[in-house]
Amino acid sequence: DIVEQIKAIAELESAIRRVSNPADFLICIEEICEAIIKVIPINNFRVFKASTVLVSTFVEVFREVIGDCVFPLTKALCHKIGDNKIAVREGTMKCLIQLMKVCGPRPVIDVVLVNFRDRNPRIREEAMNVVIKTLLTFPVQDLNVAVIADYFAVGLNDHRQRVANTALEGLTVLSQCL
Repeated sequence: DIVEQIKAIAELESAIRRVSNPADFLICIEEICEAIIKVIPINNFRVFKASTVLVSTFVEVFREVIGDCVFPLTKALCHKIGDNKIAVREGTMKCLIQLMKVCGPRPVIDVVLVNFRDRNPRIREEAMNVVIKTLLTFPVQDLNVAVIADYFAVGLNDHRQRVANTALEGLTVLSQCL
């Protein structure tokens, strides 16, 4: 039931907020991360909004010890970047940017770049938009510019015009950042 899922997410979020010393939870941080990852793919807008608050709280509270959770969290969030609802895409972008601010942009971008080859054109386009937003938000020195340029260059040959245009926009932003 959706209402019960939202209540469970809210309870987990309030439990995470009550954590005073994140280092004490190193043993169970992966289990908490897995619980969060199971909630992200649920196709209900209210559940997703609650899960973005949960992800933000998790990243905020466990910022010093989040290292091993970056890859699975980013991978789970990347499945939502191609959603039909703009609010879901924006919420996902905010969570990814927050994750980058905590652990640095490189580990998150490495996962996002894999989605440049996704079979869904909307996911390819939105993955490029995430990288563009990252280029505009973080110093270029924190990123692997050569790899990003290669991925954008491959995107120029995409059979979907929107994806190719986004790749061109990405290369333009990249060149201005250098």
